[in-house]
Amino acid sequence: MMVVPSPSPQQAILVEARLHQKDVEGCASVPGFSSGDIDAEAKYLIFGQRYGTNEFVGEFGNIVCALSRSRPITVVVDWPVSDSGAFSSYISDPRDDADKFLLTLPIWDRGSTDGRSSQAMFQFMRLLRRLRLAGRDVEVAGCIPPTAGDQNAWEAGIADELRLISKNGRLVVALMGSLHATKKLVPDPRNILPPDMIDPAADRLPKDQVISIHFESKGGTGWGLGGPYKLPTYGGGSTLWSRYVSTANGFDGRLFVGASATVSPPVKR
Repeated sequence: MMVVPSPSPQQAILVEARLHQKDVEGCASVPGFSSGDIDAEAKYLIFGQRYGTNEFVGEFGNIVCALSRSRPITVVVDWPVSDSGAFSSYISDPRDDADKFLLTLPIWDRGSTDGRSSQAMFQFMRLLRRLRLAGRDVEVAGCIPPTAGDQNAWEAGIADELRLISKNGRLVVALMGSLHATKKLVPDPRNILPPDMIDPAADRLPKDQVISIHFESKGGTGWGLGGPYKLPTYGGGSTLWSRYVSTANGFDGRLFVGASATVSPPVKR
């Protein structure tokens, strides 16, 4: 299940050349974004995405690049906590064949084709490694707990993991499905959870410590458990990054990718 805010009136699609950073290959600027946009008291910067696109993951990587220039950060992805040690080892590994080790992890198995095992996510992990080897103070961790349950138990487990990760005082910069990143109760579409509401992970954290950002695009295609799927159109305007005046839709701001999103299939199919 994904949660998206109501679409705003569409404006002209932004057409802007990206200024590639010279210090780390693969980084680009995000028009409108500044590290000063992150409130001093914030502990969590959480991005809610729809899975299996190149653009959402790519822009998340650009945000990580920008933030890591001036502060230590811990990047969190919604992969198993049990693999966190392996992720950390990979991004610190200077060997030429380090990618082979990364691809042995279960997250890439052919049965894990819900978008989290996309080619874009593989490239993102490679970017984290370049940042780390270039001297950036970047750490990485998973947040999916080892125990399962109903959706609310799942959300509570993710929130608990985020709290643990944040205890070292570093800014937690997380990428996850938009349901987990929403800061308000969400109706359960299956109507199996009394009282038929889901309390997302981001909503379980202190509100003044969480900045939740919703990814938007002019439609496009993503990759989910059933294969390619169509994305709705949300967003527009003259800037990609912006903060909302109100958080009534469950998010503090948006990151519009400037065009239609394109599908990123699994690494292994």
